Amino acid sequence: MNYQVCTQCNMRRPEIAYKSRLSKGKIVLRQPCSNCRESPRDPRKRWHVKYSRYGITEQQFWNLWDAQYGCCAICEYEFNKIEEANVDHNHETKKIRGLLCGHCNKGLGQFKDNPNLLDRALLYILENR
Repeated sequence: MNYQVCTQCNMRRPEIAYKSRLSKGKIVLRQPCSNCRESPRDPRKRWHVKYSRYGITEQQFWNLWDAQYGCCAICEYEFNKIEEANVDHNHETKKIRGLLCGHCNKGLGQFKDNPNLLDRALLYILENR
C-alpha cells in the first residue's frame, strides 16, 4: 500500500485518503488529505468525532486498514473512502473487532451480534434456496 504525507496536518496516510475523483479515466490524488479537506478549521476533528468514541487511535485504525487491505472484514468490499469504514466492536467488552462496510455493520447490529441468530439465519437461507 502506498502512503503520502498530508501537506496540512503532516499525517502519513494511505493514498485512498487523497483520492478525489476520476479525471479522464484515472484517479486523481490531491492534497490535503480528505480529513483536512472536510474539516478545514480543525483537521483532526472529523477523525475524533467518528472514531475516538470507540477508543481507537488513528494509528490503530490504519493498522486495521492495512491488515484488511482496505476492505470490509466480512464481504471484502473495497472501501472507496475512509468514511465507508465502520469500526466494529463488541458492545459488551468494547473490544475492537475490525472494519466493516455499512451493510455488514448494520446486518450484525440487526442480529444483535448474536451468533445463534446468525446461525439460524444461515440455516434458513440454505434451506430455502
